[in-house]
Amino acid sequence: MSDHLKPIGGNAYRGKEPIEGVFVDSVGKHLVVGQRDQSKRSGASIFLGKVGERVPSTEYFDYNVWLDAEFPHVVFVAGKRGSGKSYDLGIVLEGLSATDGNFSMKPSGFSSVLFDLQSQFWALGGTLNGQLAADVAQVDKLAKWNVKGAVKPPVLFLPVGSNPITGTERPMTVPPSSLELEDWLSLLGTKRFEAMGQAIATCRQVAVRTKPNFEIADLVAILQRPQQYQDLATFQQSTFDAVLWRLMALDETGLFKGGQSVLDDILTPDRCSIVLMRDLPEDLKAVTVAVLMRQIERAMSRHHQQRKVAARTGAPEDRSKPSRIWVMIDEAHLVCPAGDKTSANEVIVDYVKRGRDAGLSLVLATQQPSAIDASAISQVDVTILHKLTIDADIAAATARLPAPLPSSTRVREKDISDPKLLVRELAPGEALISDSEASRTFVLRLRPRVSPHGGGEPML
Repeated sequence: MSDHLKPIGGNAYRGKEPIEGVFVDSVGKHLVVGQRDQSKRSGASIFLGKVGERVPSTEYFDYNVWLDAEFPHVVFVAGKRGSGKSYDLGIVLEGLSATDGNFSMKPSGFSSVLFDLQSQFWALGGTLNGQLAADVAQVDKLAKWNVKGAVKPPVLFLPVGSNPITGTERPMTVPPSSLELEDWLSLLGTKRFEAMGQAIATCRQVAVRTKPNFEIADLVAILQRPQQYQDLATFQQSTFDAVLWRLMALDETGLFKGGQSVLDDILTPDRCSIVLMRDLPEDLKAVTVAVLMRQIERAMSRHHQQRKVAARTGAPEDRSKPSRIWVMIDEAHLVCPAGDKTSANEVIVDYVKRGRDAGLSLVLATQQPSAIDASAISQVDVTILHKLTIDADIAAATARLPAPLPSSTRVREKDISDPKLLVRELAPGEALISDSEASRTFVLRLRPRVSPHGGGEPML
């Protein structure tokens, strides 16, 4: 059905060098970024938009641009507020959750999870209303592009203690026993070799030994009776008190409780999960991301190992988990900062390193590229870059483009060779897209979404 996508036409950027190294279907006028096997069209891909520039020797203007979803990717999306950064995440999520239509080619068994730090993706999968002012332009663009189809609504998870948005959210807690030492250090605002860090490390060891599925109340009880545990004999009472106050404050949030983990729900094949996190303090956001990403990586690693063993031995294959999972983080600089590290930094970096063998893709989106941990985006193979205006952010973002920028681009009757000027020229809905296998970065015009975007301007 993808052949029925309409050409858009209009003004185009003009690049100096040809676009090479990406899979091109000249008959259907499709171009696939991220595809590593050039012998045939990817069996799983997501329609992103159209080539927005004319190039010498080969004419790809208005070709349909698809993102390969079969190979595990690390995708970096950057842009100032209002440029379309979060909209891109919605496009990818729609492609992964499509039930029919001409904007996705996806086999069954793919799943996705979005850590929605601003809680703006609750409307994903809903129906556009042509009578609603916020939807009118989107409905018109869909008709112009001839993008058609439907999206399976996501499962919304709401951390306990947060304010509901739709009333359909599932409550979510984080079992204290699932937290690693780094998570506790982050929550308590201490370091491994400080007195409080040593105290919580030792207390946690005692709890694991005596009650593996411990609650915060069990940690409190241990610290209130330290004389019963030889491991705690060397600590000062003032250290115990400082840890106790923080633990009791965490317990009052209601977030850290034992019970059923949401992991099995998230790892349901063909499911999109969205964790609505706006109401969580920054440190709790980071820990929630760290815990769930760590669990996803470990579970998917075991799953793919079992599949490989089954293929070799003829044993029954476990089909209860997705073959691929895409994890996305909006405003990623808040949980994976370049400065003071959170417990999520190391987990995200580890996820990136191990992802290929476990079918793990990652999409990190930010409006402050200079504020995100460089290690987390060191393995990026696809970048989508929208308009930026701060020099430090432009420098950080263009440094992470996996393909070179064009030496010169003609934009609205002027030739631009300075990357800073080119990035500043991008209009809403336009982006530079860069693929590690492509000969150069090129201009992309993003498609309209088929479901409402919860972000944007406030209603008057």
